[in-house]
Amino acid sequence: TDADRFIDMEKTTSWDAFELMFLETTMFKIPYDFYVKHTSDLPIENRFIHDRAESINSIFHQLNPSLKSDDPMFVYAHIISPHSPYLFQSDGSINYDWELHPQDAARSTYQYLNKRMIEVLSEIVLNSENDPIIILQADHGNGDGRYRNLILNAYYLPGIGSDSLYSTITPVNTFRLVFNHYFGMDYPFLEDLGYYSPDNDRYNFELIEDPYDRCR
Repeated sequence: TDADRFIDMEKTTSWDAFELMFLETTMFKIPYDFYVKHTSDLPIENRFIHDRAESINSIFHQLNPSLKSDDPMFVYAHIISPHSPYLFQSDGSINYDWELHPQDAARSTYQYLNKRMIEVLSEIVLNSENDPIIILQADHGNGDGRYRNLILNAYYLPGIGSDSLYSTITPVNTFRLVFNHYFGMDYPFLEDLGYYSPDNDRYNFELIEDPYDRCR
């Protein structure tokens, strides 16, 4: 929120997700349930799902039309999905019953997010007066250990040849590549190594090897 311009979603309720969850454990759940029943089509247990889905769609919606400026911009957008809960049907409608079939729900959520992401990125490229620099990067992969570091790491870098962008690049060198090529900097590249630490011992890192040859 300390950015020059912070774009937040329009709130559909005066309660945030934590407050709604907390209400479920208190005596105030009774009057709040009564209030929701008479003012909203959604039961309280669906309100968190609805607001989380709306926040994700809000990011897609705000990424292109609102980002107009005469000055250079650095835009950071964090899309928390497809972390659980798996909120979406493949057509973008909200899946309130995703826990009944979580694997199917995960698949349809991926399908929707892939479609929306391609649409938004295409709009940004087509509607930008100057070629944009785009980095689409996941925070972690599925699984533990070696598989935790297998992420989507995609670039749109106008004017950079394949000799500069190599297939085994890791996030530690992402912005070194961008700064050196576009802004005349001379940052040395670091080794593309992967480390892993378990959830119960966050700062005990061990060097790991990617499980696939193409990632090494």
